[in-house]
Formats: sequence, C-alpha cells, structure tokens
Amino acid sequence: MKKILLLVSFTLFLVSSAVCDPFCLCFPDLSKKLDISGNLEYPSIVSNYSLPQTQVSGAADMTASAMFNTDLLPNLWIVPILAADFSNTAQPLTIDDERFLFTEWIDVFTVYGINYDIMKEWTLKLRGLYRTDFSKQSSDEVIGKGLYDYTDTGVYAEIFNKTTYGGTLCRLTEGFKYVDRTFRNYNTLLALSGSTLTPNAYTREKDTLIYSLYATGETIFDKSGWSAVLDVDYDYIPYFEQKIIADNTGALEDKNRIDKNFSLSLTLPYKGQDDTGVSLNYTLNRRISNQNLYDNMGTSDPSDDVLIPDYYSDWESTGTFAIKFLMPFRLTAMPVETNISFTADFVNYDSRLAKESTGVYTGSREADNNYTATLGFKEGITANWNVFLNGSYSRYSSNMKYEALGLFNYTYLTISLGTGLSF
Repeated sequence: MKKILLLVSFTLFLVSSAVCDPFCLCFPDLSKKLDISGNLEYPSIVSNYSLPQTQVSGAADMTASAMFNTDLLPNLWIVPILAADFSNTAQPLTIDDERFLFTEWIDVFTVYGINYDIMKEWTLKLRGLYRTDFSKQSSDEVIGKGLYDYTDTGVYAEIFNKTTYGGTLCRLTEGFKYVDRTFRNYNTLLALSGSTLTPNAYTREKDTLIYSLYATGETIFDKSGWSAVLDVDYDYIPYFEQKIIADNTGALEDKNRIDKNFSLSLTLPYKGQDDTGVSLNYTLNRRISNQNLYDNMGTSDPSDDVLIPDYYSDWESTGTFAIKFLMPFRLTAMPVETNISFTADFVNYDSRLAKESTGVYTGSREADNNYTATLGFKEGITANWNVFLNGSYSRYSSNMKYEALGLFNYTYLTISLGTGLSF
C-alpha cells in the first residue's frame, strides 16, 4: 500500500505542477489534461445464480496526464499518467475466464515514461506501468483482501510514425509490452488445506506473465470524414505454477499452462460536422490454451469422471455499431449530445462441453451469445463542465446452464446520472 501511495503522490505532484503552473520556466512546452467524473447508478441484475441487486450506488473516475519537455532536451518529452476508478455498483466482472458478481471495485493505473522525437515523422515511446485492482465480491469482505485482487507491473515500447500521402494521413504504431500479473490473495482450497499430493504449489495458480506484440494502422481519408483503423495483437501468456491436467484421474503433468491470444480488429469511424459521427467495428479473437479440465462430477466414483481437453480454447467474434449526434434543441447554450451503441458478442469453445442446470453434460460444445445496448445523453453546462444521463442493458445467454462456477445467463441493466469536469 505504501508503494501505491508513493506512486499516486508522485504522479499527482508532476501532473499538478504541469496543470497549475503552465508558465513554469522549467517546462516551456506543455500539454496537459485532467478529466474527473462522478455519478449515481441504479443497477438491476437478474440471474438464476444470484439474487437481484437493486440499490442506488456510486462511481467516480479520474484521469490526469501531462507531456512536457525542457530546452535542454527538446526532443525528449516526459509523460506521467494517472487513472483511478471506483465503483460500489453491483456488476459482473470477468477475471481469468471466470465471471462473478462483484459489489465494489477499485482500480488505480499509473504510467511513467518518455516520448523521444527521433525526427519529424517518427517518435519512440518508452513506458513503465503499475496497476493495482481491488474486487470485492460480498459485503462482509474486506476491501484489499479479495480473492481476485491483482497487481500489474510492466514496461512497453512503441514506435509511432505519421506520414501523409497526397491528401491521406496515415499513422502507424508498433509496440511490445511486458506485464507481470500477480493475484495477491489467491489460494485454492488445496493450498488452504495444506495438500502436497501434486507438484502444484497452488499459491500462484493464476499468476502470469504477459508478452504482447501489437500494431495499429490508421488511415484518415481527406475531406470525406471517414477513416480506417486496423489493430493486430498477439499475446503469449505463461502461467507461473498452474500445471497441466494430464488425464481423467486428475494427475498433473510437470508442464505449466500456456495461453496464446491472437486478435484482429477493424474499425471504420466517420466524423461529421459538429463532432457527430458513426463507428463500425468488428473484432475476431482466437485463444489457444493447453490446459484441460478434470471433472469428477462431484462423486467418488471414477467411472463418471470427465476430461475435457483444451478447455479454455475458443473463437470470439464481436461487432459494435455506435452513433453520435446532436439534438435539434438546446437546454443551455450548448447542444445535447446523444450516443447510441449496440454490441453483439459470440463465443464458441473448441471442446468445452455445456451442462444442464443439474450439472449433467449435454454433449454439445458451449456457446455464449451476449448483447449490449447503450443510450447516453450529455449536456455541456460550460466549456469544461457537463452533466450526463446513461443507460445500459446487457443480455448474456449461454447453453451452459450450470452456474455454480460463474455467471453465464443473466440480464444487467444500469441507469446512471452524473457530472464531469475536463481541463
């Protein structure tokens, strides 16, 4: 906790110095940004696994960033960033392929680094990052002691290039990221019982390293308002201590779990006059995992045991349509901004079998179909102050009806009223 406070304090000092003293002789070139928002939320979650959660709650978000350099090193820009989010709204969160209902969530993310302008069209970005995440599942749980609390530490490096061909602006970003993710409080039941029957220590079962290679290409078509953004990402994720389940006896191999994710995303945004526009996105994600699942069906009879190979391997397709426009009337001197979006997400597992609500396998592979619709209104009171009203409805449905190990079938409706400041 001391480390977190030091990081947050140092970032706030740098950002506040840059924001509050723009004419400081130390930083003659300065770019800064501060966004703060808070809102009241009313959630409604209906599922077969949990009781409906309907109570007024709150959320707050803050992002502060700055870019500044000195006359001594005019090509070197210092970039501190701090983002903090808090919510005590009941919400389903997915952590390591497991989705549960959480009652409180805190996330703090800090980044320190530099931008070095190699030449007019090329920039090198080097960053260090630290993230701490707190996820509270029940009201009697102490914040900071949650089973799924995790910490990320890492670094990343990017090369950014901007060029213009004719009237077309092109941007290309290529990067590498390394992250060490640790679940601070996670222990399996075998670890708590002191079992030493397997080669797995079980205390770091979810801890991973994440190696990412990524590239983003953006093309802005002159005067048409349209642009195209292509994202490619590859993640190599080895687990520290999670061993591979070998056979239907539950025995473990002396080999660790490794996941590989490949993602391809295409976005077509259109920006019209007065900051209106639409956006179309399609993302294809392929995950490959060498981890299997051993299910003893809750009995001591080994004859009904089931082994499912490559349990976490799947294909996921996600499509999103979003539109932003201004209302023809005004409540203040500024127009009312309206945002509407719809997302459809389909997950099909390679070999994971679905279950009935009784826990009996159906023989069909699991398939999840998820839909989310959002509607939001934002009214600017001044150039830096706005109020907003948002609504979001999600419907998660799956042929996996056995929900003792997670949420697969539920509806989630939230309505939020809030205000934000931006500088």
